[in-house]
Amino acid sequence: MLWITALIGIFGLMMAPMFVGGTTGAVVMMALGLLLMGFTYGPLGTVVSELFPTPVRYTGSSLAFNLVLPFVNTVTYYTSLFGDVF
Repeated sequence: MLWITALIGIFGLMMAPMFVGGTTGAVVMMALGLLLMGFTYGPLGTVVSELFPTPVRYTGSSLAFNLVLPFVNTVTYYTSLFGDVF
């Protein structure tokens, strides 16, 4: 997973020239970006489930995924509250 993260960093540096490359560059940029995203999120379920012992593996990984939802939604909540202030 570390080499994929390094490739995503390199991809971030190559995004601007790909956008300038017209339609072909944009299509190549989207395909490469989605490929790297798939390499990142594909093994994520296995990596998270390996953090827990075998008897509670699926319970632990489902809690890890589901308990993060309130924290993800706080950004949307505070943006709706204070969006006009900034």
